[in-house]
Amino acid sequence: TSLVCAALIASPKPGPEFWRFMLRYSETVIILSYILSIPCSKACFSWKLCGQTNIIGVPDFSKPFVVSTLPLFLAYFVTLLHSFGQGGVYELKPRYDSWLNSTYMPIEDDIVENTENVLDEAVMEEMSPRSRYRIGRRGTLQDFENLGRSVNDHLYSTDSFQNISKNLDTFFQRLLTDETEFGPSFISISILDTEDHTEDDWTKIGNDLNFALLQLQDFENSNNADYYSLDLVETDVKGTLYQKGHRTAVFQVVAPLTILTPAADAANGVKKLQLREASSDLQENGENVMPGLPGITSVRAFHREPENFYGITAAVDIIAALFALLFYQSSIEADPQALIETVSQGLFPQDYVFTMFFILVLLLVDAVIYLKRAKAAKVFFHYTTFAFFTTGLLILYHKSTTSNHKALRVFFLIKCLSFATSARQLRCGFPVILNESLRWLKRRNEEFASILFGIYYSIPFLYELKVLLDFACTASSLDIFDWLKLEDINRSLFEIDIRNKTYYKRYPFGKPQPTWKKVYLEGGGLFVLLFVVLVVPFFVFSTSNPQVGPNPVLETRMNITFISPNGTSAFEVFTGGNRRTIQSEEWMRLNTDSLTPPPVRHPNQIQDACLSPDSDKIWALPPPAMKDFSNSIVAGTKILTYWNFRRALPLDNQVVIAGGRSVVIQEREAEKLRKMISGENDNDNAVLIEGLYPRVWRILGKGDPLREISTNQFVDCSFKLNGLNTSQPWWSAKCGVNIKSNSGENTFWEQCKDTGSGPEIILISSEVATGAFAQFSKIVGGLTGMYVAYILAIGTFIRGMTSNLVTKIPHQDLPCTRRLTALCEDIYVMRNAGEHLLEERLYWLLIRIYRSPTVLFEFTRTERGDAEPERPQRRLITH
Repeated sequence: TSLVCAALIASPKPGPEFWRFMLRYSETVIILSYILSIPCSKACFSWKLCGQTNIIGVPDFSKPFVVSTLPLFLAYFVTLLHSFGQGGVYELKPRYDSWLNSTYMPIEDDIVENTENVLDEAVMEEMSPRSRYRIGRRGTLQDFENLGRSVNDHLYSTDSFQNISKNLDTFFQRLLTDETEFGPSFISISILDTEDHTEDDWTKIGNDLNFALLQLQDFENSNNADYYSLDLVETDVKGTLYQKGHRTAVFQVVAPLTILTPAADAANGVKKLQLREASSDLQENGENVMPGLPGITSVRAFHREPENFYGITAAVDIIAALFALLFYQSSIEADPQALIETVSQGLFPQDYVFTMFFILVLLLVDAVIYLKRAKAAKVFFHYTTFAFFTTGLLILYHKSTTSNHKALRVFFLIKCLSFATSARQLRCGFPVILNESLRWLKRRNEEFASILFGIYYSIPFLYELKVLLDFACTASSLDIFDWLKLEDINRSLFEIDIRNKTYYKRYPFGKPQPTWKKVYLEGGGLFVLLFVVLVVPFFVFSTSNPQVGPNPVLETRMNITFISPNGTSAFEVFTGGNRRTIQSEEWMRLNTDSLTPPPVRHPNQIQDACLSPDSDKIWALPPPAMKDFSNSIVAGTKILTYWNFRRALPLDNQVVIAGGRSVVIQEREAEKLRKMISGENDNDNAVLIEGLYPRVWRILGKGDPLREISTNQFVDCSFKLNGLNTSQPWWSAKCGVNIKSNSGENTFWEQCKDTGSGPEIILISSEVATGAFAQFSKIVGGLTGMYVAYILAIGTFIRGMTSNLVTKIPHQDLPCTRRLTALCEDIYVMRNAGEHLLEERLYWLLIRIYRSPTVLFEFTRTERGDAEPERPQRRLITH
């Protein structure tokens, strides 16, 4: 179906061989699908082919046969109708036979000098709308192709291989030949006007010319099977082709595709006829058989100038590159969050980097080929990249690791649009002036052109890269600084011209500015925008943002270390966290000494973590270390407690550490610990250390945790060494807090009694940015980074736009840019023509104009000589 659609919109239309091939292909696929549908749908055989047939166009067998083959059958039916509709179209020879049977007798004319002007697009613009409509209806490329098809059909029936070879040879000759004419070709013929100004019968003149040109073509190449002819388009042409004392008519040159330069060949043929270079030898029975030709004074050949599709192709390729940048990893790696994870890690996969680099290199190569006008390289590049992307995407599509097939389809669709515009550029050739992107925009609607140019100019580095690449690939007498000045002048003139045209269309002189423009767009709109820029970051980085949510602790660990008084030795005695419970609790059920709960919006912001009372590690020291540890337990020994908390966000600060205060033990506690270590504690009593660490901590969004100031509770823990005389001793810690009961008495409260009364801690987590907002916050650096790096930069940019405007008046408030724009275009024309001396002289003429305010003032007057912009006058209503 896609091939049929492409063929129907192609210009010129494919020949009958293509439709014959499509018919046979459709018949083959339908028959093959019918043969395979029964065994594959009924699972009669375990064929791997059933799951891979969609690659060659056979429909999916999981659906009913009629439903699956309906699109293919419709394509076959349309192809059949199209082939029948083209029957009898490819006949040309009878037209020449009618000319051969003509009874016109030749007459002698004076030899005149002819002129030729190729690529005169202004001539086509000056024709009447009716004539342009006739050209559009009859002057399409399919008419050229149809002319030689009676012979081609005969060759097809006799020698298919020779016919295919000839068509391929013609196709590539048209692609690779620089002089090939694309689009309708024309010649203008002028004759002397009679004294009585009687109208000439241009139809008869055209028939005479066609008969003579046919005889000339048969004489020059008797084996030639392709002929060109003239078709009258318009008579008594005015404008560029008009010459005083002459009558001019425009003829369309109708020729097959095998003739590469029909307008030039027809003009040369008319010249030969006028100069009688061949007419003396065209005789039958000693008499000249050429018809009588009028006294032609000039012959001018022209054809439609090739259009520039590179801008569209480059824009579509950039869109494809951006699409691959965003969706490559999620499609190939089967991970929708792959790009976010890559950005957070700061490392990109190797295949991802090489793929993006390859796409960018292809963009660069295409731009260089375009600037160098290398048609052969363009043909090779087009077919190579088309084959590469088609094959590569098909392989990726059917790989088992590919998950996002829709993304691959969209990417291939975008690349197909790029290939279509690139193929169109190949068919119509490269334009005469390559750097005509601004000229193309000028021919569009002012608002549309302004939006497109704004998008193009606002993309970082795109304008600079284009200008530098143009300079590197284009022969010029200007250096890089002169080149940049010229491009800046041309861009400025384009913006001024768009503004003048917009004002001319909508705002007459003296008309007040409309309310929608003052209040909603420029005045109030910009004020609101600036106000939003200043205020919105506060709302974005606040808890009112729906992307801001709780950040609960997922994992907690604890270790207790004994440090000698002089700090020369430290011994870790307790490590916990492998066995833990972390759950959300109501504040009032935690028995804290704070009467008011902390200000939280989500219940899971308050968590109670309980660890196992037994250490996760065996406490075993070598004898020398055991002796040093026993000697270090004296009055003044410090006990330090550290907590590690891990949460999901922020990505760059997931683990935070809370350090408790250092508790200094007294001699009484030290003596009990020494006895416990030496095994002299017969009662096996634990040693109580009071105020070991604060009970309630606040976990900030970023940074180390802080002790909650609304409560002053500290946790008391009893230490005990278990299994001392075994091979695997360990420490245990049972903890609790002293609270006052309703009667005023102190009570030892064990919040984690259900889990063994191990170490307990209460956590109050702050809200943080989640989801995509977390990535954004990390990139900009939070609220402070937003204001320092972005808001101040925007403020500086806006201040630059609103200050020193008076210095821009001489170069921006120009009433008319027509002369300056024409001078810039002349510089481009001289550069493309290789006239570098004129290019540099015209450039310095432009510089001298800009250096002198007086000359610039006079040079930018309107066509009427006014120093004010051309705008309609406002009508005054008088009473």
